[in-house]
Amino acid sequence: MEAYVLLAFGGPVTLPGDIVLIVADHVPPVADDALPQFKTLMDDAAEFLATLPVRAYGTEGFSVWSMAETVTSGARYSFLSRTIPVYEQLFNVDRLLGKENMFFVGVPLNINEGDGMIVRLVVFVY
Repeated sequence: MEAYVLLAFGGPVTLPGDIVLIVADHVPPVADDALPQFKTLMDDAAEFLATLPVRAYGTEGFSVWSMAETVTSGARYSFLSRTIPVYEQLFNVDRLLGKENMFFVGVPLNINEGDGMIVRLVVFVY
């Protein structure tokens, strides 16, 4: 599945240095053995954004990773191999559609013996 809404902090056209968030139509799992459903970027779209390069990429989806990706393909590889931060499982991204003048802040939370980085994200709309 491909993402259908791109929200670029900076304007209607995505430019180098923008922060890009997508509304991914995240649907939580309906059974204990099910996975959530969500849309992800197609490889070409992720590669385009990563080579601009954008400053960061985020999705309300469960993951940037799609089930069809390999270790050296897909959105996760395109962004992380270029040290572009990726934010997953965001909330209320749809509430930012159509807004202008936004300031994005990602504050890392230090988790003892954690193997990833949990970040508290805040977007100020002014």
